[in-house]
Amino acid sequence: MWYRLGIASFLAISLLIFLGVSASLVALFVASLSDLYLRLESPFSLIAVAVSLAAAFLSLISLSFFQFFHHSVSLRQFRRQQGQVTYWMEVFSDVLLFTDEAPQWVQKSAAYALLELSEGIDDQGSLILMKLYESYGFLAEDLRLLGKRISLDKRSRILGRLSLIRHPRAVEQLKLELARPEAVVRSAAFQALARTYSRQGMSTAEVKDIFLPMILEGRFGLGLIEEALVVLGENAGALLYALLEEKDSSLVKLALTVIERSKYQDWASWCLPWLDHELAELRAAALRALAKLQLVPLEASEKIELALADPQWFVRAQAANASIGVMTDSIDDALLKALADQNWWVRHNAAKALKERGSQPRALLSWAAQHHEDRYGRDMAEQILASPV
Repeated sequence: MWYRLGIASFLAISLLIFLGVSASLVALFVASLSDLYLRLESPFSLIAVAVSLAAAFLSLISLSFFQFFHHSVSLRQFRRQQGQVTYWMEVFSDVLLFTDEAPQWVQKSAAYALLELSEGIDDQGSLILMKLYESYGFLAEDLRLLGKRISLDKRSRILGRLSLIRHPRAVEQLKLELARPEAVVRSAAFQALARTYSRQGMSTAEVKDIFLPMILEGRFGLGLIEEALVVLGENAGALLYALLEEKDSSLVKLALTVIERSKYQDWASWCLPWLDHELAELRAAALRALAKLQLVPLEASEKIELALADPQWFVRAQAANASIGVMTDSIDDALLKALADQNWWVRHNAAKALKERGSQPRALLSWAAQHHEDRYGRDMAEQILASPV
């Protein structure tokens, strides 16, 4: 019975008991200051004091009992639900690992088990869990609730579930959620939509057609967009290429950052036009992406060598990092020269690149530790050679 009342009823009862305690204390205070209390021969003063004290005492006892009872019921219910979730996780794990037959009927707690198993699982296992979530009616119930007027907290939790289950049937409802006035709902729907389209087999052209207008309209922050693009994975290819063609430098930098974080080497050639861009931030972002991809196209070798002499130190530092993947030997002389750079990070990255490029560049670094014309270059070469990493 107490569970059916819900947390709102518990809060209402707590409020009533608190008001009872407050009223009793106020009555006691008034009685203590009244003329009736000063006239000890009047029986009304004694009655008022006794009633006030009794009411306050009973209210405090009731409040303490209620809090203890509420805590016990909540803890018991939590443990019961956790036990059910654990049981269903074991059942569905057997379905995934040993291809056992899924049960025909499940409890509501099975939905939480399916959602927990969906986190961090491969696409094949996630597809099985997605179909189970739909077959048990959990998906239909979530979509039905989103179509009604529900609290903001409940709507956000449902969007979180859809983000984990990644079912294509939820796409249309998620698009409707993107038009809601609440920023937190729009952000959750945007992330859920990105996770849904991250499944293998989704059309990259469709991803571009859906996400590009929303990005260009500026409806979401760059941080949220970056996370969504990373979540999309390989399916974001057409969208990233379209962003790189935009005139907005912030969107271009965003796309280069996503390429850096995604580490798909097929996208390395997309960084080339930005290696000699007029904006230093874009030059550095393109070089950083190539360094993370650990693959430098042959046509980029000359641009990276020129970037080692860039006016901006942070561009030179990123160029030194990207030099590790350059195939031509002429880059070694440029790195040797960079050991005399005024900036510590440039010297450090140049020495590290020589150490990691192979035996011949490493021999150059050993020579530089003894004979380099710049004493800071000699110190850096010696320090990097002594480093175990």
